[in-house]
Amino acid sequence: MRLASGKRRRGAGARPRPRRAARAAFAHLGHAYQILDDVQDLVPEGARPAGQDLRRRVPNAALAAFRERAGSLDCARLDRDWRDGRMAERADAWAARIAASPAPADALARAGERIAAARAAAAEAPPAARPGFAELAGTLSGWLARLEAATGPAAPGRRAAGA
Repeated sequence: MRLASGKRRRGAGARPRPRRAARAAFAHLGHAYQILDDVQDLVPEGARPAGQDLRRRVPNAALAAFRERAGSLDCARLDRDWRDGRMAERADAWAARIAASPAPADALARAGERIAAARAAAAEAPPAARPGFAELAGTLSGWLARLEAATGPAAPGRRAAGA
């Protein structure tokens, strides 16, 4: 069937166009990268303490995952510290609390899901782009595995390691 513009309408089961698939793969890889970076913020490295995003009051995926599971009292305390500008002085305590919760595993599971979605979309991308997508997905999967090892086991009921 043709639309008024002269373009063909795609059916419900139609395969994505290669460029659209490439854009989807990039979007999934970008989301996975951001989630991994957010969880990395909870892992202290060398002289860099954990919780830099919290100190700057930058919301991130680990914080969102924590809020999803936190009780109303924890959310109220977090909101109070965030709103009243006390987050910088309490960032270490909040980072430790978030890191000890299921939030990092939940966020990492979401990153793994995004990597898997990127791989699926990349299979429909232009053939010349597929090796690049595979390399990026592999790099992010390695980072995911390192963060899983540093933060603990994967969240129950979710897949891990970009599988």
